[in-house]
Amino acid sequence: MPAPAAAPAKAANMAQALYDNGMDLFNTRQYQAAHKSFSDFTKTYPKHQLTSNAWFWQGECNYQMRNYAAAALAYENVIAGFPNSAKAPASSLKQAMAFLQLGKVAAVHDDSEVFCVGLIGPALNSADDQL
Repeated sequence: MPAPAAAPAKAANMAQALYDNGMDLFNTRQYQAAHKSFSDFTKTYPKHQLTSNAWFWQGECNYQMRNYAAAALAYENVIAGFPNSAKAPASSLKQAMAFLQLGKVAAVHDDSEVFCVGLIGPALNSADDQL
């Protein structure tokens, strides 16, 4: 019965192809089409290992299209739904940036501020060390 084993492999290849298509579109600045690809991915493969990444890239597409509210919501899907994802810290930062673009300074999470300070502080210190 080799057919059942082939089905999961085919699904995995389809998932990867859909994700890769989104990345290719994003990298060629076709943000609307890339967003659709990543949206289709998260709807079709909600438990896939790349789902948090697909949510992040939806946020990036929206951010590039200046749809900051939708970007903030996409980043929130990573922050709340995948807190241990490698994309969670970047999502916190980018969500804060989206809120700032919307003029919603009060909406910026406290942990985003700490993250920003933690990210910028060492960079400033290392720059000072080189002076």
